[in-house]
Amino acid sequence: MNGKQPDDTRDRLVTILTSPAYMSLQLSVADIDDETSLIDDLGLDSIQLLEFSTAIENEFKIDIAESIEHSTVQRFANLVALVREARASAAVSSQGEVGPESASRLRRR
Repeated sequence: MNGKQPDDTRDRLVTILTSPAYMSLQLSVADIDDETSLIDDLGLDSIQLLEFSTAIENEFKIDIAESIEHSTVQRFANLVALVREARASAAVSSQGEVGPESASRLRRR
């Protein structure tokens, strides 16, 4: 992430978990801290984890479904770190894409 923009990853993940627009859970912000387990503490089952990962992918425009492992959902902080890493990777890869103008300049060299 760039240094100018505050990292809102954690807040956005909490919003996904607590908003009925994203999830059919009845959770409050007070239910979630860095040590919260999505499975043991919040009771998410496999279908809800899939819904959650899909909501995350849609919200952040990243691909993480294959990266979510048991250790990731054991602590909310692990999930936040995973999403931050995916966002950073997505930002780097999008900066490295070659558009038509850049491709044209590269061909001329």
